[in-house]
Amino acid sequence: MNDRDEKFIFDDELMDDAFTGKNLAPWKIMIVDDENAVHETTMRVLGDFSFEDRGVRFLNAFSAEETKRLIIKHPDTAIILLDVVMETDHAGLELVRHIREELGNRFVRIILRTGQPGKAPEKKVIIEYDISDYKTKTELTAQKLFTAIISSLRSYRDLGIIRKANEELKNEIYERKKAEKKLAILNARLEELVDERTKKLAETTEQANAASKAKSQFLARMSHEIRTPLNGIIGLTNLILKSDLTSRQDSHLKKVRESSNHLLYIINDLLDFSRIEEGKFTIDTRDFMLNHVINKVADIVGERSAEKKVELFYLIDKAVPLSLTGDPLRLNQILINLMGNAVKFTEKGEIILKVQVAGKPWTENGSEWVKLLFSVRDTGIGISPEQIENLFHPFTQADGSVTRKYGGTGLGLSICLQLVDLMKGRIWAESVKGKGSTFFFTLPFALQSEEKRYTLLAPKDVRGLKVMVIDDNEAARIIFKDMLEAFDSFQITVADSGEKALDILKNALSHKPYDMILLDWKMPVMDGFEVVRRIRSDPVFMKKGSMPKIIMVTMYGREDVFQRTKTEKIGIDAFLYKPVSSSAMFNSVMDVFGQEDVLVPRENTEIEEVGSKALAGIMGARILLVEDNEINRDVALALLEEAGLITEVAKNGLEAVEMVRTGADDAGNLYDAVIMDIEMPEMGGYEATRIIRNIPWCKNLPVIAMTAHAMKGDREKCMDAGMNEYTTKPIDEQHLYAILCKWIKPGKRDILEDKVTRQKIIPEMPSNFLSVLPCINLEAAAKRLRYNEKLIRRILQSFLEKYGQAADDFRKLLDEGRIRDAQRLIHSIKGISGNLCADDLFLASQELDAALKQEKAENIQTLTEAFEQKLTTLITSLKSLESEEKKAMPALKENRKIADMPRIEQVMKEMYSLLKKKRLRAWELPDTLLPLLPDAEFHEEKMILKKSVPALDTQKAFSVLSELADKLDISLEGADDQ
Repeated sequence: MNDRDEKFIFDDELMDDAFTGKNLAPWKIMIVDDENAVHETTMRVLGDFSFEDRGVRFLNAFSAEETKRLIIKHPDTAIILLDVVMETDHAGLELVRHIREELGNRFVRIILRTGQPGKAPEKKVIIEYDISDYKTKTELTAQKLFTAIISSLRSYRDLGIIRKANEELKNEIYERKKAEKKLAILNARLEELVDERTKKLAETTEQANAASKAKSQFLARMSHEIRTPLNGIIGLTNLILKSDLTSRQDSHLKKVRESSNHLLYIINDLLDFSRIEEGKFTIDTRDFMLNHVINKVADIVGERSAEKKVELFYLIDKAVPLSLTGDPLRLNQILINLMGNAVKFTEKGEIILKVQVAGKPWTENGSEWVKLLFSVRDTGIGISPEQIENLFHPFTQADGSVTRKYGGTGLGLSICLQLVDLMKGRIWAESVKGKGSTFFFTLPFALQSEEKRYTLLAPKDVRGLKVMVIDDNEAARIIFKDMLEAFDSFQITVADSGEKALDILKNALSHKPYDMILLDWKMPVMDGFEVVRRIRSDPVFMKKGSMPKIIMVTMYGREDVFQRTKTEKIGIDAFLYKPVSSSAMFNSVMDVFGQEDVLVPRENTEIEEVGSKALAGIMGARILLVEDNEINRDVALALLEEAGLITEVAKNGLEAVEMVRTGADDAGNLYDAVIMDIEMPEMGGYEATRIIRNIPWCKNLPVIAMTAHAMKGDREKCMDAGMNEYTTKPIDEQHLYAILCKWIKPGKRDILEDKVTRQKIIPEMPSNFLSVLPCINLEAAAKRLRYNEKLIRRILQSFLEKYGQAADDFRKLLDEGRIRDAQRLIHSIKGISGNLCADDLFLASQELDAALKQEKAENIQTLTEAFEQKLTTLITSLKSLESEEKKAMPALKENRKIADMPRIEQVMKEMYSLLKKKRLRAWELPDTLLPLLPDAEFHEEKMILKKSVPALDTQKAFSVLSELADKLDISLEGADDQ
């Protein structure tokens, strides 16, 4: 090292600060990265960091040139956290070379970081440039970052001591030549000590990482092992509770169920925490409506709050856009956790969830973005300042006493913190002991396209409404007043009793009557029904133009409300049920004033609109569905035939090519469209499409990919193979219908006679046979399959039969090294679980499928355990359902006579015809035919039909039908003409 280099590094004043600790100057850490988020995250993680009673001073550089200037200005920088890829792929390494060689600074410790593992420098480069550490950003957890920083600071400090001693010895050379040997020995020894310490730290770090990984794997394994029998306990307890029990037995079993559910909640927290800690938690991006998320939270938390008589309110500011793009499942998880805690720690009063816009919207990567501020305020026990400091740390509770009155794992808020961090937001809390708490968090969301946006802003026709709010609860009056005023320009008056309200209402008749009344049902002295009765029967109010609209609000006794309404017939315009959300209030007010055009969409409204309008022109079109998986085929057939589309089925690409070649109808018309799966046996979708495109008369035949592949680049592969469009599983019927309407030419066609008429009003859920399936989104599944109970039963039974042993099959495939077959199995389950709306299993399958494709061996074990746990939950529930249905089945009448031969002949001919055409209604006919046949005589044939018809195994079904026809002396000739 030359004189210039020595002077550059070893300035006396700097040395006093940096190495003697005399002034305890903070350690200087320079962050070099072209992403601002990396700077913010790193500074947040290290903000309170200290080492040897010295804090940290951050220096920030966003480019190589800025770094060069900054390192000259601050030569006593201890550590540089340096991004490998900035302006160019090797900008980081070029910067290291400049610092080490051109500036001669071999003293500063350099830790390389990158988000692109493929850009890792070679080992010889790391050694040559004395690079302290190298990490990918995805693996650099807070714990690993702390370990790397501490190791580098110790190295920096030790090297400083060595260089300081070296400099002092060099000064003595001028006076004592004999000191040279001693100086060399000391320097060598100190270097050796540094190497030993560095090696020891590396070993300690490796041990800590191994321990952390082992802990996470243990948590995942144990949660799986506990959850498997626990789901059985819950399922069986639910079944027993439906049987005849004594009151004491019923009480005991309900406590068993409550305790089991509580244990399941604890295990879920442990598993989520483990996955987040390992970096296995993923954030999804999809379009959603904010009010739908809020409504789901209200449904889940509302029952618990009603039991405690704690009122819930959900306020969405009028400026908040409702149509967002982000991860609704994770947002839902955060809100349920915070609202659940609020209910847990609140014995009386109210809980308010409020959503506001935080700051101005901005544009990023061609999309508009907005930051939303969520707050959850309660009137509960509150938290002391000391407890707030540790509130978001794992395994920590506000109530840490031995009795732990309120229970819980202490992981919920930690999970919320990490989810908010993953979604690039911030979370914090404010509280006063004994007076309640407020939890805040901010999250950024992209906005959907302009035509899809909704807000809670009233149209001009209803602005300025004069409204009376009547409620004996002060908090409710304030909240309802705020809700209504937020809709823009409403004039609100409040009253705490029916008597006061009537006086105010009558006095207002002389100048400006009230347009609307919002009143509570349960009030002392005079309840809501009595108030309405007096208004509707008073001649003064009956004057033209003075009768207000009335909306009644209640938390308890819906059945009582309906009964009184039916009995008394006193003219209530609408009902609202607590907890009341801003969107529900908005829709109710707009509805009673005839403003249907501005109503905020409820879930699946858009799907109903697509079905009723856009499909009208293509009903009767011929579709070829190419799908090898029986369950996915069932779902797609249900949606297509329900929409009035004539659908035929091919089980693989080979069959599809042959059916396209020979598939013209009697009039010579080809299929109107082909819906093609990608991964199939014998011939996949890509190859089949290429062959179809080479058939002269199929150049313009629309081919639509329908696949569970949803990775980047999959759409392009479909287009390159000659497909026209691409839609993913689980099937989004709105998207599928829109694609079909785009590519199928509208025209007059024969409409299916057996088509189910679409209903404008959403039908009721099917009977409660789904009540023992907590792992399926029942409402979404029922709507997706058009409330066809028989179809849902068949699909669930098929899933149980085909995938009941899938966890063991998958393990066996892995053990045998058949990774491709293992991936194909998971891929199939991913598509099926998505269509069944088994959201937890779908997400677990999706993550495992991605890991298998990318051959990330280190992730497969943990992801496999998570997948097995979700699959076991569903299989256990399905077995419980099967057991319950078997018990409920009436005993067969073995000796009954065949009394209705004409009906049997009619059904058999119809089944034969529909099977030949591969039509959906063929599924339903065994349920009609089999009860007509005596079980003792036709048991074997009935069993074969029960399995072969749903599987569209026409060859076997035809054979059995022929045998039955012979035995019963029935002719099937001419059946295919029906």
